[in-house]
Amino acid sequence: MRYVISTIVLLISLNAQASLISIDLSTPDDGLLTLDTQSNLEWLDFSETAGMFAALVLADVGGWMSQGFRYATRQEIEDMLLGSAGFISLNNVATLHEAPAAAFNALFNTAGTTCFDLIACAIYLTPAENRIDLLNIQSDGPNSTARQFLDYGNLIWRNTGYGSALVRTSNVPLPATIWLFVSALLGLLSISRKNEWRKTRRLVKHPITRLSA
Repeated sequence: MRYVISTIVLLISLNAQASLISIDLSTPDDGLLTLDTQSNLEWLDFSETAGMFAALVLADVGGWMSQGFRYATRQEIEDMLLGSAGFISLNNVATLHEAPAAAFNALFNTAGTTCFDLIACAIYLTPAENRIDLLNIQSDGPNSTARQFLDYGNLIWRNTGYGSALVRTSNVPLPATIWLFVSALLGLLSISRKNEWRKTRRLVKHPITRLSA
């Protein structure tokens, strides 16, 4: 039974370690996509669309829409930041945000062209999809933050330092190791049940009798 428990703990830990992983877009080692293993969304590097306003991106200037990308929703942004990206809260400055902010910027601002080297900046659409929100991820000691500016401007607002938060559903399958662990867990559960059944049969056939003193 202890082997089953160990396997369950391992599976739970694997599930809890949902993370952001750098993958390639078109050429080896370009690192222009970030895969969120929790949502299975691929996020385009912000630097690829720096300086473009939303109306141009939506008109497929740059060809991102043709490649299956779309603007991330506000909810997807928040889920990713508070989930796989590891931020404790949004719109608060704190030193504890420095490490996740630095890791985020290394993934989403690989060219260092959005805002500043230590800040990844992007626009995305409001729920009504006719205006934009802003996202700033800053790694700067006690000033580190993941900050949103909601309903900030219209679709032709632009800033040379802001890219677009574009996503698409990944075609990358779940790691084969997860399926192996699931198969192993089912096998261990089966073995455990058989062992319990055998113990019960032995007790029924050969009941334990205590010797009197």
